[in-house]
Amino acid sequence: MAISPSGDEIFYTLQYLGGRGFSTIMQVKKINGKWAKPEVASFSGKFNDLEPAFSPDGNKLYFVSNRPLADTATKTKDYDIWFVEKRSNRWDVTKNPGTPINSHKDEFYPSVAKSGNIYFTKLMGENDEDIVVCKFQNNKYDTAVSLPAPINSKGAEFNAFIDPDEKFILFTGYKRKGNYGTGDLFISFR
Repeated sequence: MAISPSGDEIFYTLQYLGGRGFSTIMQVKKINGKWAKPEVASFSGKFNDLEPAFSPDGNKLYFVSNRPLADTATKTKDYDIWFVEKRSNRWDVTKNPGTPINSHKDEFYPSVAKSGNIYFTKLMGENDEDIVVCKFQNNKYDTAVSLPAPINSKGAEFNAFIDPDEKFILFTGYKRKGNYGTGDLFISFR
């Protein structure tokens, strides 16, 4: 679930796992102090879309999708990070930021800092899923780099939330040494 910085808009993932399974992003707006009825987000509903996350200023919404790169294509692809921008109080067309954020592997769980750095999850090297960062420098993204230990381990780390000022990160650790359950929540301070 993603709550807008202004607190008047919520996006969340709705999944149906029966049959072939389906995932869509729902939107709820607060109008005149009351929450309206949830509806499928204007940019969602055709492909598997999930894991919405606002930019710190609330003008972009990042999400994950298996939608094809071309609007006219119907065949899905691996999961990539996508975004939509708010223009004239409406969400515009979806955009795929391309490489180096997205690759031939799945990318999941985006979280963006004020600096423009984007944190997300992907399979990296010998480890299971890692939390990685693509730093935004000189108006472009650098190659994805796994965050160091103690954040990443030989287990799986995912579903990160980065503080907008990058002072701390919240994440899920799965099959980590010292876990209390199968998957636990962790916080790490910079």
